[in-house]
Amino acid sequence: MVHQLDRAAIQLLDNEFYKQVYIFGRTIENLKSYEEDLAFDWLNKLIIVTDNVEEVRLRNDFMHYLVKSCINGQLDPPFDEKPPSKGSFLSMSKLLPKKTRSCTRFGKHESKKAAQIENRTKNIVSKIWH
Repeated sequence: MVHQLDRAAIQLLDNEFYKQVYIFGRTIENLKSYEEDLAFDWLNKLIIVTDNVEEVRLRNDFMHYLVKSCINGQLDPPFDEKPPSKGSFLSMSKLLPKKTRSCTRFGKHESKKAAQIENRTKNIVSKIWH
């Protein structure tokens, strides 16, 4: 079962992901055609739904760097090769640059915001039940 805090964090992370997908769509044309195919392969891998907050953060990390590659007009590793056909984002985390692993942009803010949402929810629920 997914906790309320996890749901709130995932929702915030999903919103950030969708923003990155929009930017991806606007910048994919900067790549050569064979790179576009690889980029879409990665996008198809990244859109897999999960309810694990850490995996969602890693998905966003990958998406952030994929978009950055599109903006720069050249796919950087690991995007210059097909994504692994199997495995979770946690198992793929070693493919990210070391300094960026699990450092999703706004990650701390999202966790804090999710905690605030959970606290507010608990307060409301406790008022209802007492």
